[in-house]
Amino acid sequence: MEDGILQTLWLQRLPANLQQILSVCKASLDELALIADKIHEVSVCNLIAARVESKLDQVELDAIKAELADLKNIVKKLSVFQYSHGRIKPRRRSLTPSRRYAKKKKCRV
Repeated sequence: MEDGILQTLWLQRLPANLQQILSVCKASLDELALIADKIHEVSVCNLIAARVESKLDQVELDAIKAELADLKNIVKKLSVFQYSHGRIKPRRRSLTPSRRYAKKKKCRV
C-alpha cells in the first residue's frame, strides 16, 4: 500500500486536534506517529470534563414531572367517565349459532 494512502487513512482515525496539527507537517509516517504520541501525552493531562447541574434544570424537571402527573390524572378521569357513561362498552362474546336459535325459540312463546 502506498505511504500516502496509509497516512491519509491513519490521520482520519486520529482525534480532530491531532489531525489539525499533523495535516500541516511534512514528515514520514513514522515521524508523524512519534509527533502524534508526544502531542497526545501532553494534551491528555489538560483535558478536564465536568458537568454542573444547575438548580434551574432541576426546577424545570420538577415542573415537567408535575405537569405529567396532572395529565395522567386527567386521562384517568376521562377514561373512567367515558366507561361509566356508556361510551366505551365492554366487548361481549357473540352467541354461537345454536344459542342464537334457542334464544329465538324462547321469544316466540
